[in-house]
Amino acid sequence: MEHHNGPPKLVVLGASYAGGWNPDRLVAGCRVINKGIGGQQSFEMLARFETDVIAVKPDAVLIWGFINDIFRGDQDKIEETLARTKESLTAMVERARKAGIVPILATEVTVRGKEGWKEGIAAFTGKMLGKESYQDYVNKNVRNVNQWIKEK
Repeated sequence: MEHHNGPPKLVVLGASYAGGWNPDRLVAGCRVINKGIGGQQSFEMLARFETDVIAVKPDAVLIWGFINDIFRGDQDKIEETLARTKESLTAMVERARKAGIVPILATEVTVRGKEGWKEGIAAFTGKMLGKESYQDYVNKNVRNVNQWIKEK
């Protein structure tokens, strides 16, 4: 992967997980350039892909972040939100490849609920009543996109 002076460059493009990750050394032999911005959704990452990734001319890009699409999306329109998320991720992969940059898609972690007996009883009661908790809603949709990423 080394075609220029120095170690290969890896741009990390994403939201808060990426933004909070700041290695002070080479990672897998790569110099990391962090372009994470907390709170961003995948379409916002796509909007800055040209300036934050292509213009930097990295060897690879780690695309890490779509959970805010789910957090901020309207629950009644989640299918449209997930379709837009997948379109944004696909467009970033295509743009990277066209520019000769290796795209790496990262999956998201699921969210944990509060741990306590009150929360446990509330979650159990909600399930018995056929209600999906917000945590279950988020996790179901994160797993949906994660599976899509794994199949890409």
